[in-house]
Amino acid sequence: VKPNIKLLAKLRQETQVSMTKAKEALVKCENDYEKALEWLQEDAVASGAKKAEKLAGRTASEGLVALVLNNSTSEFGTTSTGALVDLSCETDFVSRNELFQQLATRISSTALFLGQGVPNSTGVFKAINEASLESLQNAPLMPHPSSTEADIDGTVQEGISETIGKLGENIVLRRVAVSAEAANGSEESLITSGYLHGGDQSTGKIGALVVLGVAGKPEQPEELQKFARQLARQIVGFNPKYLSESQASIPEGVSKTEFLEQNVLLNQSFMMGGGSVQEVVERYSESMKAKVRVLDFVRYEVGEGIEK
Repeated sequence: VKPNIKLLAKLRQETQVSMTKAKEALVKCENDYEKALEWLQEDAVASGAKKAEKLAGRTASEGLVALVLNNSTSEFGTTSTGALVDLSCETDFVSRNELFQQLATRISSTALFLGQGVPNSTGVFKAINEASLESLQNAPLMPHPSSTEADIDGTVQEGISETIGKLGENIVLRRVAVSAEAANGSEESLITSGYLHGGDQSTGKIGALVVLGVAGKPEQPEELQKFARQLARQIVGFNPKYLSESQASIPEGVSKTEFLEQNVLLNQSFMMGGGSVQEVVERYSESMKAKVRVLDFVRYEVGEGIEK
C-alpha cells in the first residue's frame, strides 16, 4: 500500500509528526485516516514511555506553573474553585513549547475536575489541598475549560509520556494544589482566585491560589473577587511563608515584628495600600456587611527546592 499524498499532508499538519512516521501510519492502516490517527496516538504513548524510562534520572528544574479557575453563581454571588500545577522539564526552551504549555493547562483542568467535592484524607476541612499525584496520573486527561474540543485521549501519565516522546526531555509532575468547595451545611461561601507571573493567563513561572471565606451575603461580591485576585498577586510578589502569626516559627535573634511583617500574609502591608492585609480584610467585612476571612493560600515557583 502506498500512502495517499493528500492524507499524508493532512496527517502531518494535524499531528506534527515526521514524514516517515506519517507514511508508516498510513501504510499500516491502509490509508484509513481515523485508524492512522489512533495508531499514531498509541505509538506516541509507547515510544514516549520508553523515552521517559531513559530520561527519568535527568534533573528537571525548569517548567511551568499552570492555573485554572472555575466560577459558578449562587445566591451569595460568584463562588469559585481553582487548581495550581507545577510541571517540570529540563530547559526553558521546552517550557515555552506549545505542546508543553497545553499539557500543563490540561493537567490543571483535570486536577480541578477531580478535586471538586472531594474531602481531604484527614476528614478536617481544608480550603486548599495537595492532590495525590498517583491518582491524578491515572486520571483521564481533560481538555482545558476554554477548549471547544471535548476529546479525552488517554490518562495524564500517557499525556506526559507522549509529550516526553515528542519533546525529548524529562517531564515531571511535581506538585498540584486544588481549592475545595464549601463543606455541606457551612454558612461560608468560598471565593478562590489566582495569579501567574512570567507567562500568560494559563501558565507562568510563579503562581498562587488564595481562598476567601465569606459568611453572609456580601453587598458587592464582585469587589471581593477583585480583592482575592489582588491578594494572589501579593502572594506571588511578596512570597509570604505563613498565613497567620499562630503558624509562624520565629528564628532566634531576629526582630519578631520585622519577621512577621515579611513572612506572614496577614501581617504584610497590603500592596494596594490601606494598612496590613488583616486590616484591609476587616474593612471589607464592614463594608460588605459579611464576615470575610482569608482561609488559605499556596504559592508555587518553578524549580523551587531543586538542586540544579
